[in-house]
Amino acid sequence: MLGITYVLIQQTYRMGADDPQIMVAHDIAAGIASGTAPDQLVSNETIDPSTSLAPFVIVFDAAHKPLVTSGTLGGTTPIPPVGILDASKATGENKVTWQPRSDTRIASVVVPIKGGADGFVLAGRSLRVVEQRVDMMTSMMGLGWAGTMVATFAAMLFAVWLSDRKPRPTL
Repeated sequence: MLGITYVLIQQTYRMGADDPQIMVAHDIAAGIASGTAPDQLVSNETIDPSTSLAPFVIVFDAAHKPLVTSGTLGGTTPIPPVGILDASKATGENKVTWQPRSDTRIASVVVPIKGGADGFVLAGRSLRVVEQRVDMMTSMMGLGWAGTMVATFAAMLFAVWLSDRKPRPTL
């Protein structure tokens, strides 16, 4: 039961990590598709996901080149692995976790731009807090499992002790 509970809670944490990016990516893609310039929709604030928890956006053209970004990592635009952008075309969005550096994992949502301007919108944010929550839950589940094992062992010892105290019928 603890294992099933762990998986359910971990997946709830992880899926919830995509919520802001889903809204941002779809809204910006719709804005671009309706004719608004990407630089008018994407903040000019620079967000580094290795230090910030704020969502960032990267708008790519059809050739996968960044047009505008609010996210930088080490002074450069983080580029997702090959295939992540194109995979969004089949279903209308692609949710993926990627790790551009050893100290940074990003929960991202990619949405293709439909209409006149072909391209993609990637919205992402750091998974640092979600991973801290999962680590804490893992510790709590481990302690819960250990406590359950100790309590079960103690209950069995007590049951054996009680059975040894009962007088046995003599023949």
